[in-house]
Amino acid sequence: MEAALGPFVCSGKSIYILAEIETSMQFKTVFRGQKLQILIDKPSMVEVRLGDSVGGQARQVDHAVMYQMLNIIIKQAFRETSLKQVGRAPRFFDVKNPLIIKQAGLQIWSGFKAAAVQSKLGTMLCMDSIFKFMSTRSCLDRIDELQRSAKNQHHWEQMVKLEYAGQAIIANWGNRRTYIVTDIEFNSNPIKQTFEFHGQQVSVADYFQQCYKMPVTKLKQPLFLIRNGDVD
Repeated sequence: MEAALGPFVCSGKSIYILAEIETSMQFKTVFRGQKLQILIDKPSMVEVRLGDSVGGQARQVDHAVMYQMLNIIIKQAFRETSLKQVGRAPRFFDVKNPLIIKQAGLQIWSGFKAAAVQSKLGTMLCMDSIFKFMSTRSCLDRIDELQRSAKNQHHWEQMVKLEYAGQAIIANWGNRRTYIVTDIEFNSNPIKQTFEFHGQQVSVADYFQQCYKMPVTKLKQPLFLIRNGDVD
């Protein structure tokens, strides 16, 4: 794409380029094993004068686009480091070198947050040190603990739902993405639950083994239901 468009910055469904394109363009790519097509539609193009924005003479929309682009570039620069973004906000942490506090069952991630903002002096880059406190216990450890203290199956299921439904969790695999738990499925398990992956039906357990080399040691455990875009 860069050979055809020149330098560009992407944000969601928008792409920012330095020169006007003469016609709509279409590119083919592969994302997570799926073949996709990217269409850049010329009629949807909007011109923004970033040079005038820096001089203070541009429209308000040009100012907004300039700061949006700067913050996208800042996020991309962070992503090229060993730091990991947690959540949608531009907060990046050193997840590989946590400070472990065994007595409290906690680990501390150090990190940074940064943003380009407008001030009376002009464009300013604000960067702060941040910390995230994480439990050293997994969700499964907590679910097992609740099961041991529950009066019966129904009581256990209610306690697990109260603990996790609607809450944010952080994955300990891949890019350590943050997910919102919409519900807990007690009638399924990592072996029983399957989905399509690379054109084949695979179980949750097989998926984690193949993609992340993480064997599921407890096969009879409830599953978190999360939303990925518009799909549960």
